[in-house]
Amino acid sequence: MKNFEEFIDELKRIEPKSIGEAFDISEDMIKKIPKLKEKIDEMIKWRGIIIHLSIELEATFNEIILCSTNPERVKVKGFKKKAGYVIQVLKEIDKGEKFINKKEFNKNIKRVIRIRHLYGHVPQNYFSEELNFESEGIYSDWKKDINKKSVKEITKEFELLYKDILAKGKIFVKLLEANLKPSF
Repeated sequence: MKNFEEFIDELKRIEPKSIGEAFDISEDMIKKIPKLKEKIDEMIKWRGIIIHLSIELEATFNEIILCSTNPERVKVKGFKKKAGYVIQVLKEIDKGEKFINKKEFNKNIKRVIRIRHLYGHVPQNYFSEELNFESEGIYSDWKKDINKKSVKEITKEFELLYKDILAKGKIFVKLLEANLKPSF
């Protein structure tokens, strides 16, 4: 079996007579998927990293927001909304791009958001040799994000973006603490 569709097709071909029989047949078929347990454990590890780094980024966003002229925005729910507000703050405090390249920062934040969505919404392909995301069927619009990358490679990309955003976030806080607060 190469993918989940082939798994389902094989199960249909066997024509189990009951749900119990379908479950038993499925269990036997699952045992034939190479390194499935290891791949599931690996995915748990990678998801944990994404969640941990996302929490740290959101804490940085909160710190920036608390230093801005609209600290009540820290109550806004949603990583994407907070990231958008942080971008607004950046535009206001660093108008001449003396400290941070806004275009690059904005691109990095959008990529982080996209990778978070990838981990949250796209299933993994446990049938492939190396653990990767499913890029067929209804998930084909994610192909450009997946682009033949393994889950490990995508996580490493997220880690690099995280480090860059975190470093720039610290610059934001210093600028804001120096009373360069935006006027909105």
